[in-house]
Amino acid sequence: MIEAGFIVLGLMGLLWGSDYAVNAAREIARKLRISELIVGLTIVSIGTSLPEISTNLLAGFSTLSGVDASGIAVGNIIGSELSQITILLG
Repeated sequence: MIEAGFIVLGLMGLLWGSDYAVNAAREIARKLRISELIVGLTIVSIGTSLPEISTNLLAGFSTLSGVDASGIAVGNIIGSELSQITILLG
């Protein structure tokens, strides 16, 4: 039962966060007087890529400090590409 509550809270957070991100991107476009499309294609796309970038950076820094985290980086890259291909193909 607690798990269902966490799922509902997570979905509510996702809805709030996505609404906030879209409104913030629109505000950035308005203040900079550029097209919303351009903001969506650049700023929002960077935001969606940040989790993958940070995972790979942390795996790389872990490898530099002597911990073998290359499997995490490779798995992240392969998983990201497979999910993007799957989503694009529908």
